[in-house]
Amino acid sequence: MRVAVHGSDCDGIISAALILIKYPDAEIIFINNPREAYSIDEPLDLVVDLPKTPNCKVNIDHHESNYRRLSEEKRLTERDMVSPSAPAAAKLVAEYFDIKGGVADKLVEMAVAADTGKHTEETLKLDRVIKLLHNDDEGRVRLARILAEKGADFIDDGWFKEQYAKLKDIEKLDERLSKVVELLGDLKGEFVFVDEEGAVPHYAAKDIAHKLLAGGCDTVAVAYGDPDSPRKLKISIRVGEGSSTDARKITEPLGGGGHAKAAGVTLETKDVLMLLRKLAELSPSRKVTYVRLQPPE
Repeated sequence: MRVAVHGSDCDGIISAALILIKYPDAEIIFINNPREAYSIDEPLDLVVDLPKTPNCKVNIDHHESNYRRLSEEKRLTERDMVSPSAPAAAKLVAEYFDIKGGVADKLVEMAVAADTGKHTEETLKLDRVIKLLHNDDEGRVRLARILAEKGADFIDDGWFKEQYAKLKDIEKLDERLSKVVELLGDLKGEFVFVDEEGAVPHYAAKDIAHKLLAGGCDTVAVAYGDPDSPRKLKISIRVGEGSSTDARKITEPLGGGGHAKAAGVTLETKDVLMLLRKLAELSPSRKVTYVRLQPPE
């Protein structure tokens, strides 16, 4: 079985782990940018957490933009499972292949937590290592196999610990971000744009968003360097649990996608102003707080 999964987040890697539980010999292909899926012509048995590729047998996904596109193009078949109401693609994978109990249930729980912006300490560490292995397919397959075997106990695996140890000064960075949030003061209900370009490594780019949301922010947009395209910025939008803001209304008009609570888009630097305008339009006060993080001295 040849399977393509989203290779840059917890949901995609956990989906790969579930598939390996069901099909231990499956060949896993990782796609970092969902847009790349539209141009992949090679035959695939399964495409997960990604738009449907032109020549795949089954698509399992939970992005509304993919569902709309497939419906408009009349490419949604009875074999596909594309459900925008699902909290994570991994949950759909488990349902599709009837993978239940033990490790599988815990993996689905982790994927849902990560993809709905409710990271635990374990899923945050997993996400950082996935970002570290951004272009290391062999490493990502190994990580998926560890998850398939150990579930939440991946955190105690020796190889995983070795990878996490490669993250430079992560504890110091965490302290620095906590101090930034403390200095910003009360931002309850506010919309915040954080410019991290050149200041925070990509594997920890979204950490400050979780801290700001925990402090009461309504919506946080984080801009950081795209490891695949140095001249572009990746923008991650995260929305607080009690907020009515839909992150997709910010990213989709600019060519991105995602979910109501977590969405993203890759932009040319010159287009960031358009994103700021989208944020301001949705902000009840029509105000966006801009925060520029400086590189550590």
